[in-house]
Amino acid sequence: MPGRALPFAAASSLPALVLSLLATASATPQTDADRVVAAWVARLPASVRQLPPLLDLPSAQHPFVFHHLRKAGGTTIRRALYDVSRQLQLSAHIPCHTVACTVYSPPPRDSSPRFAILGGHYHRPTLQRWLGEDGSGASRRAGCLVMLRSTVDRVRSCWNFRYVQEPMSFGLQPLAPRLHAVDPRALNASLPTLRSVHGEGCNNEALRVLSSVGADEEAVGRLTAGEEWSPLAVGALDEALGQLSQCAVVLLDRCGATMRVIRHWMPWLAAYYDCSTQRVQVGTTARAALSADAERIIRTHNALDERVYAFAVRKLDAQLRLINGTLPPAAKRAVSSLPLDERAEHRPRQGVRVAASGLRRPSASVAGSHARAGFRFR
Repeated sequence: MPGRALPFAAASSLPALVLSLLATASATPQTDADRVVAAWVARLPASVRQLPPLLDLPSAQHPFVFHHLRKAGGTTIRRALYDVSRQLQLSAHIPCHTVACTVYSPPPRDSSPRFAILGGHYHRPTLQRWLGEDGSGASRRAGCLVMLRSTVDRVRSCWNFRYVQEPMSFGLQPLAPRLHAVDPRALNASLPTLRSVHGEGCNNEALRVLSSVGADEEAVGRLTAGEEWSPLAVGALDEALGQLSQCAVVLLDRCGATMRVIRHWMPWLAAYYDCSTQRVQVGTTARAALSADAERIIRTHNALDERVYAFAVRKLDAQLRLINGTLPPAAKRAVSSLPLDERAEHRPRQGVRVAASGLRRPSASVAGSHARAGFRFR
């Protein structure tokens, strides 16, 4: 009889229902954040292949943007971008070089020139609107680069510079002791609230630059600071990873891989930038080891930045795999046993010529192929 099947059907579905309810009940912002990261990692092969080719020089119609995360090693890149703009006579908006260091966004669009190169502490969602990139057929497709640094090292550098060294350089008293001397309880209380002379904290720098939450200093400092995460946390992480997926990614602590990415996607910048000659600024404050408690507190307050950095590591590796995939078969076999960072060093550097002046220009073959794709060469 049909009615006798119902108890069996209900009983057979009950375990699945219970498991589903348990899974829902056990979901936390942390597990949701990890699922967000996993989803973006799964898209990496496709997103890396879709990075816009930047072998041609930046222009007003195809600008280049460097999103400088504070205390992540970007000052030298900004200087190199300024050298590029000056030598190649490209319009540029680069704080500390073409405008004051305290400028954090381009001028109003209706009164602004169309810059070819932009490099600074720009809030990416705001800058995209300035560029006219609203996601529905952008008027100007901008290539972009982001450099990241491991979380604890970045926060330590930020704290010791922003709260100790910089105020002293202005003749002021330090805003806090050196990080290694801060009591863990005081550190836990002050990380989300302490501000530099510029009104900025040290928490969640990647979210400050890459997510809409970054426009609210109070919110970005407290995303994971309390016993419970902010309701904005997981959404902000998702947005930040989406933004990061649109840019080439390099890491301060992986110089060899960084240079291979820059040579591959933006050889015109590689003519002026070499991280192997870069000295990381450690400031004048003592660099003492942090306690395990201090490191744990930093990672707790910067749990989203930790996930962004972990994603960036995976993306850098994906970029290197794509670069190594351009090798001819014989070269692939020759370098297949090398560590991933080293393999790209053997990629034949086709398509780039170095003129006697030291300026890099694309070869005719590459210029032709990219011209067909809509990229113009000077």
